Amino acid sequence: MHARRKFANKLAEGSDLFSIVPMRLFAACLLGMAVVQGWVIAKKFAAGAVLTLAILVTCILLFGSEISPVLVLLGAYNFLGFVDPNTFARIPGIFKLRDLLLLSTVFVASIRTFFVRGSFNALQVFPVRATFTYLTYVILVAAYTVAAGHGTLNLALRVAEPYFYYLVMIPVIVFVSSRRKLSVLLVALLALSLVSQLVMVFPFITHHSLSPFTGLSWTHVGGVNIPRTYVLSFHLTGVVLLCLFGIYLYSPSKRTRDVSVASGVAVFSGVILTFGRAFWIGTVGSVLFLFALACVHSNKRGILLKRIRGLWLKAAAAAALTMIFLAIIGKEGLLLRSSDLIGQRFASTFSDVAGVKGSFGIRLEDGAFRIELFKQNPLFGVGYVHESSEFAAELPRRDVQTGDSGVITVLAQAGLVGLAAICALIAIFLKRGLSIFKRVRNPLLKGVSLGIVSFYVQAIIMFAGLTGTAFTDQAGICTIGLAVGLQEVLLRVDGESTQA
Repeated sequence: MHARRKFANKLAEGSDLFSIVPMRLFAACLLGMAVVQGWVIAKKFAAGAVLTLAILVTCILLFGSEISPVLVLLGAYNFLGFVDPNTFARIPGIFKLRDLLLLSTVFVASIRTFFVRGSFNALQVFPVRATFTYLTYVILVAAYTVAAGHGTLNLALRVAEPYFYYLVMIPVIVFVSSRRKLSVLLVALLALSLVSQLVMVFPFITHHSLSPFTGLSWTHVGGVNIPRTYVLSFHLTGVVLLCLFGIYLYSPSKRTRDVSVASGVAVFSGVILTFGRAFWIGTVGSVLFLFALACVHSNKRGILLKRIRGLWLKAAAAAALTMIFLAIIGKEGLLLRSSDLIGQRFASTFSDVAGVKGSFGIRLEDGAFRIELFKQNPLFGVGYVHESSEFAAELPRRDVQTGDSGVITVLAQAGLVGLAAICALIAIFLKRGLSIFKRVRNPLLKGVSLGIVSFYVQAIIMFAGLTGTAFTDQAGICTIGLAVGLQEVLLRVDGESTQA
């Protein structure tokens, strides 16, 4: 009885982010759940739809309502590549199967807000109101698409569907109402990130994908073919990595710092193995921003600088181990060869930009049609669908939206006004995030807040560099929406712990 009461008290306090056993059990179940989900949907679509909603309800009942935003995130990432996107993302009409997860979760959160006494009203939060204003603008662009004769309302809303994933911030704000629930959500996000690293590393060892639904391609670097797995996990990996670094800098608990830096090193190794040059640059820029912001707003700079130096050394060790791993699995025999691969890949970024070649040149070439659409109406764009595309009737996403450059997509869809609207929304998120970071007093929560603000910077760097789709793809938008909601939860939980 005494041991059970002690465990219950520990669970309620959430004093150690990594100490709660049910969280570990939940993390272990995530991969199995994704595999089962993918198999059922591939066999029976109707059964897959029922299973999707059943998983949502079951997880809420077993683990708490704070898990529902994680399921929405899983849906946005196509269950990290364990489901067939051609079946999971397809449903007759406007909405897709993954959209049902979002709509169901937002609907339940809204019902709870208005009918359950004591629930936090998400509409009181300024970023939420700003998001609704932006989504109103999205609906107006969809109406403009129809009025211009470029497509039907159904097609326009199907293409605009990713922008509504910002709404995941509402269930985060409403459901994550305590320190314990916040801990569950953060550990679940860490588990998802580690699973995505496993999916990405697996082809390096076996030369085969862990799942038949993950995209596998080969990149030729320095005479060596490097496997690259596309599971759309860049943004999830980025926010988790930066939050882990923030926790390491601020947490007073040595055990928490050790676990966070060990997890961070594992995730950082995965960042290197993506061989995504834009992701590398965005990560370097956001980490430097994280260190600079931490030093500017710290009363203990000596301790902070010591931890920053330690983090640099651990990151360097992770890079060295990654190079050794590449040398072993690539059978190159020389460590310098693997090091040269990473150096060549990084340096080629600048030569590609200067010479307008490589993947940068391909992106500009692929975006040429969209740039021409932007020139037709620089102020307002052409809308979400354009009649000149042969794919307009069946594959509207190949019409105005690109798969690599969010900036070109926005300019083609909504022109300079649309780009200004997204920039305004980003500015609101960033300003609010900085304000919350300065106000939070709890060291661990402050570290998470610092990581989220730095993640905004990472997304902005990639977006501005014509390589990121953080603000036009459902996976990136869902991650940003979840991060915005988390910031509000951090402030509320910190305030409640301070009052206590």
